[in-house]
Order: sequence, then structure tokens, then C-alpha cells
Amino acid sequence: MWLLCGVDGYPYNFSIYCGKESDRKTPLESRVVNEMLQPIESADHHVVFFNNFFTSHSLLTELAEKGIRACGTVRENRTGKCPLPSKKNVEKQEGGYFDDKSDGTVLFARWNDNSAETIASNYYGVNPIQTVERRVKNVSKKSVSQPHLIKMYNKGMGGIDVCDRMLASYRPWLRSKKWWCNIFSNILNMAVVAAYRFHQHTNASMAISHF
Repeated sequence: MWLLCGVDGYPYNFSIYCGKESDRKTPLESRVVNEMLQPIESADHHVVFFNNFFTSHSLLTELAEKGIRACGTVRENRTGKCPLPSKKNVEKQEGGYFDDKSDGTVLFARWNDNSAETIASNYYGVNPIQTVERRVKNVSKKSVSQPHLIKMYNKGMGGIDVCDRMLASYRPWLRSKKWWCNIFSNILNMAVVAAYRFHQHTNASMAISHF
């Protein structure tokens, strides 16, 4: 199930993956992201975060043309041949080392955080540089530099995990030979999560726990 969530776990949109579709001209990751973003009316009020299954240079360029701001980790073969230093060379540097390249629309940054991490964005840049503490070999903690887009990715990503934790709290299991029963129960459970988050938003003064 594809799912679009806010940082608080509110499920804005979902779609059930039903296998390969007849239209193969558009990559799966692009189709999914564009479909999930359909309910978003004011794109300039949001930033979309996704993991490396979805992120690519072409997708970020497409979203930029639509005015949609996005950021995500990216796989080596989806950088649009961006001339970043290899992961091996980056990992040989000290913790906090990074290199970045931009074509004017999409920026890629490769950062050494115990291992090389690559993140791309059509909105965030590397500045302002942050300082974070990291555990390194033979040293308990060390302050290292962190590009701004990586800080924002870590801050904005995770809504799906929040939603999953809330879904797991009261997840109903239906014993049935009908394949759609558990899908139906999961959708009902998701409606409960959405109602809880909506209640929190509209009744901020009322302290109520989901658990």
C-alpha cells in the first residue's frame, strides 16, 4: 500500500498496489508520487520527503516544474550522472565531510556520516551548515558538519513510521479466507488514526492519548 502522511502520521492519501500497469512509459516511482500528491492543493505550503525507492533526478526535476518542493535519499544509479565523488572516496574522509553538485534545479549532496549518505532536493541547499554530534570509532562523540538539506530530511521524514506505530496500537485481524478482509480492516484502522489526528488539530486544548 502506497501512503502519503504528514509528519504527525496523518494519512492524506493511499493507494493499493495491484501489480504492473499497462502504462509503462512513466516509471513506477514517478506515477506513485504524482498520484499520492493529487489531494495537495497548495503545493507551496508543503515539502515532500521520500526514500531512495522514489527519488531520482528526473522526478525532482518534474516536481520542480510543478512547483512542488521535495527532498529524499537517492540511489547511485538515479542521480542523472551527477559528478559526485564516489562513496569509497567520501568514506575515506573525516566524519562530516561532504561534496555537493547542482544543475540549477536539483542539488545532490554526499555526506560522510560513518558511511556515505546521498540526498537530493529541488528546494533545500547545503547552507546553513549545521553542527551535530556523532559517534565515531575510538571516540565517544564528535562534532561534525551537516548540510542543511540532510538536517531537513531527518526532520521531515518519518511520518509513515508514526502512522504505522499508531496503526499497530489497535490493529484488527480478521480470520477469513477472503483476501480483501485485512485490507478493509486496515482502511478502517487508518480512518481511526486520521480521526484522532484531526481531533487533536481541532481541539488542541483537550489532552487525549491515542494509546
